[in-house]
Amino acid sequence: MENPFRKIKFWKLILWMVAGFILFAIADIGLDLAGFRHEEVSSTAFSIYFYLINFLWIVYSLKKADIGLSELIGRSSGPVSWKKYAGLTLMQVLVSIWAIFTLFYFVSLVFPDWVLDTFNAVEETPETFEGIIIELVTIVLIAPFVEEILFRGILLHKLSAKLSLKTSVVISSLIFAALHMNEGFVGQFMGGILLAIFYIETKNLWVSIACHSLNNLIAGIFMFLPGDPGAVASLSELQQGTFIAMIAGLPFLVGMVVYYVKTFRKQNWDIPYKVEKAA
Repeated sequence: MENPFRKIKFWKLILWMVAGFILFAIADIGLDLAGFRHEEVSSTAFSIYFYLINFLWIVYSLKKADIGLSELIGRSSGPVSWKKYAGLTLMQVLVSIWAIFTLFYFVSLVFPDWVLDTFNAVEETPETFEGIIIELVTIVLIAPFVEEILFRGILLHKLSAKLSLKTSVVISSLIFAALHMNEGFVGQFMGGILLAIFYIETKNLWVSIACHSLNNLIAGIFMFLPGDPGAVASLSELQQGTFIAMIAGLPFLVGMVVYYVKTFRKQNWDIPYKVEKAA
């Protein structure tokens, strides 16, 4: 059977998003000129709007390619080992933290002022209770759902039309990490691989969505913890702390690398959608 994901064109998503951004910008400027714009509301609304236009494109593209969304999400043929997948997700969260501290340690040797400024910066977060709840719903529920369908569901299958499934997992995870555009690239890349493995093993995208949500929930909790501006007083203090974190996190890194190597050596990988269609 020909891979139906060949019919999906990602350049159309880019055009769709550009058009969506222009419309949002026009509306935002209009509200600003009218005196109704609120910075916190505008930022939150943009996040929701961003995922909404992505989801609309997903629904439209799947329908045009005659791909069922429920079939793409799939269903497990047997019981899901939630403890295993949650445990691996928590391990990956620790590796992601390790990767950020390791990056900051080595970068601080070359660009100390930039690293100090970054550590001492206070991330802008919603100030109201309603704003915090909406932000958490966005990053814990909406983002994982849309991103998993887009990257593990559509992109992974589209790449596998021309490449091996394992190569497709790596490339789709690289794209996933790159598009987040922050210092967590290594952790997001490894996390993307892990979520793809979950989908391939279980044939159930809900597992990847749930684990993605768990990851984002932990990140969200840290995001909204009270900050302490100027907590890192000196370069030596920063380097000492990041070095200790780097050494302490090595066992988790080794454990995850061993898991990835063992998993990639398996020969029974198959495209989830094809398996689901044949079931």
